[in-house]
Amino acid sequence: NVPEATGAQGLRVLGSHTPGALRDRAAQHLALVDAALARLDDGSYGTCLRCGKAIAAERLEALPWAAHCIDCQGEIDKGRR
Repeated sequence: NVPEATGAQGLRVLGSHTPGALRDRAAQHLALVDAALARLDDGSYGTCLRCGKAIAAERLEALPWAAHCIDCQGEIDKGRR
């Protein structure tokens, strides 16, 4: 039995699933894929944009649009908190 979201919590949940929010998320995802394809074309695909080291094959398999190695992405994510 899952409790029903109400008030501001319900609006946050609903807001993340509105057509506009979904469209924005799809556009952001497409931009990441396009950037990865550009890196593939210029020969830099698989190289971290921050430190220049190789991005692990396992990471690229899971997130083919990854632009940073796992260590650099962790540092970037820390800065967003």
